[in-house]
Amino acid sequence: GYVVSKGAAKQLVRTLAPGARRRRDEAALAASLRGEAHPPARFLTELDGPLRAATASLLAGDSLEGRVTLAGVATVLADPGAQPDQHELIEALTPLASHPSHGVRVEARSALSALGAEVPSQVDAVPEPVTPAADTPHRATLHTERGEIVIELLVDASPTTTQRFTQLVGEGFFDGLTFHRVVAGFVAQGGDPRGDGYGGPPWWQRCEDSPLGYHAGTVGMALAGRDTGGSQFFITTGAQHHLDGRYTVFGRVVDGLEHVEALQVGDPILRVTLDP
Repeated sequence: GYVVSKGAAKQLVRTLAPGARRRRDEAALAASLRGEAHPPARFLTELDGPLRAATASLLAGDSLEGRVTLAGVATVLADPGAQPDQHELIEALTPLASHPSHGVRVEARSALSALGAEVPSQVDAVPEPVTPAADTPHRATLHTERGEIVIELLVDASPTTTQRFTQLVGEGFFDGLTFHRVVAGFVAQGGDPRGDGYGGPPWWQRCEDSPLGYHAGTVGMALAGRDTGGSQFFITTGAQHHLDGRYTVFGRVVDGLEHVEALQVGDPILRVTLDP
């Protein structure tokens, strides 16, 4: 997801641009001794060759992950005065400032701001909470090639999340999607129509806070920042109390946890069924 890309961007800067960083730091020290303002780091004009090549490669590609990484690099090393080298960079990042994914928008808008470019206005309209319908199902079964995973939906604790989840199930939204992220001993995550961590429905929803903690088999709503829930969900395969209070808890596995533990990246969700 975008957090990984941001980390990758910083690592890229650390490993490929030691000379540029050193020159920037030396210039900053000299300027400070002269009583001058901190000079900005040049983004494309003063970077070492490998980083410039990597940047050019990311600009040339059409990978969303690559563009978010590029936004992270730009945020770290951007110089509003580096003209005209950054025109292509700004042109590549501007459309992402209005991307449906909150995480993508945040990175792109941060980079554009650091580059001194105009940041498109964006109002994130978040749907208001809903009251669960009386007939909201209380169980969902994920049918997978590993076996059936039965989830108790916590309708009372997370009424908006469970209702929107069951609505998506009723539309067949999850059928055929994959578990695009699986980390042994941590989580299995699915529900992304893109399959890369950036997809979801054309809306997002508010987080629903509760005292419920993350134990083995807890089902939570994946986020790209506060109030950005959609269709992506994750199931923990062990106690993960560092997640408590940060992600909406809306279900727990009551049967088939061993099947969750057996999931691999790319395993499909054959279909999801609901029970009263």
